[in-house]
Amino acid sequence: MVRKMEKGKRFYYIQSGNWEGITETDSRSEACSIILAEAIEKLQGDAQVSPKILSIDLSPMGDTGEGGSLKLHDSSEVLADAGLHGSASILKKIISNYE
Repeated sequence: MVRKMEKGKRFYYIQSGNWEGITETDSRSEACSIILAEAIEKLQGDAQVSPKILSIDLSPMGDTGEGGSLKLHDSSEVLADAGLHGSASILKKIISNYE
């Protein structure tokens, strides 16, 4: 894959459960929501979601100093951000039972 770098857009690697993906967007949280929605759509009933979703900023450091940084996101929050509020609520209850 080759892409022309665009000001304001960053390149993110996202991974959780049994899936991973790469997208270009202007925010890390949006990248998580986009790739999560794609994983659910493409894998349908086989998409697994772990309690955390990993995001890695693959963009060069540039002005922000964030290049290469990684972050863990609560899966229930990402599900809610993607508009999957019912699934977010169910996952949150499951996780709280194991804490």
